[in-house]
Amino acid sequence: METFVILIPIEVDNARKICEAIENNHLVIPNFNKTVYFHDKMWMVLCELGIEETGAIAYPITNFMDIFNDEEMNANNYFMSYVYVE
Repeated sequence: METFVILIPIEVDNARKICEAIENNHLVIPNFNKTVYFHDKMWMVLCELGIEETGAIAYPITNFMDIFNDEEMNANNYFMSYVYVE
């Protein structure tokens, strides 16, 4: 099982409510663990959540921590949530 951090741009209508609604969800996605490419996994998670059209980003938690700690993103631009995926 992987934990994904979900970031939704603050400009999206109801972004905070979306984050609250998906928080702590456990997703079972067929063939997820067989998928090799990060972008494919990200897309699978966003589609499963039904938020692929919002401009949201899905990061495995370890990738998110690196990006955040290296200050490669501005956290003020997003609402954040998390989900578990297998």
